[in-house]
Amino acid sequence: MRVRPVAKVLMVLTLMGCVAGVSWAWGSGYRVYSVRSSSMEPAYRYGDAVVVKPVGDALRAGDVINFHNPIDQQMITRRVVSIEGDRVSTKADGNDLADNWTITSRLVVGRVVARAPFVGYAMVFLKQSVGLGGLVALVLAGLLLYQIAFPEKKEDTTLTIPTSVPLYVARPEPRGVEYAITQDEHGRRHVLAVSRQNGEQSKPRQRV
Repeated sequence: MRVRPVAKVLMVLTLMGCVAGVSWAWGSGYRVYSVRSSSMEPAYRYGDAVVVKPVGDALRAGDVINFHNPIDQQMITRRVVSIEGDRVSTKADGNDLADNWTITSRLVVGRVVARAPFVGYAMVFLKQSVGLGGLVALVLAGLLLYQIAFPEKKEDTTLTIPTSVPLYVARPEPRGVEYAITQDEHGRRHVLAVSRQNGEQSKPRQRV
């Protein structure tokens, strides 16, 4: 099997696997958010992306959660410092004091389970109109480079006839000698001179 068909199969399988994985994660409640402040450094830096899953079980002190700020409803990332009933107190890792608010569990979107460095920059960029256009241009450039790196090879349709039947006959003069190009069973071609007067065929003059 040639490299090009194998590469196509691998690309399709990889794409199908990615789509299936993302669909399963989204259906299970996983979400991805970008970190837009440096308040949680060094654990979570500005420009990172965090993967959040539904809480599922009870929160514990020390968990990192994403929730809607009760003041302006913006999505933020904080660490849980204490829980009293349905009230949750949070704190940024870069601050000495806890936040000046408490939240309820209904504001909590989920617990942070993974971090992707610098991916947040790409997420913010793609939300802009120029970002989407840049992504389309990048995909088209990738397809073009793939075509250049793996050009499609056309099948050879040349038919070899392993016989001595003349393939071409030249008649330079009305009553002169005819020249015929023949091909033997080994695929070798020969130039023969055939006399029109007596119909006798001469021996091969040269090979081509």
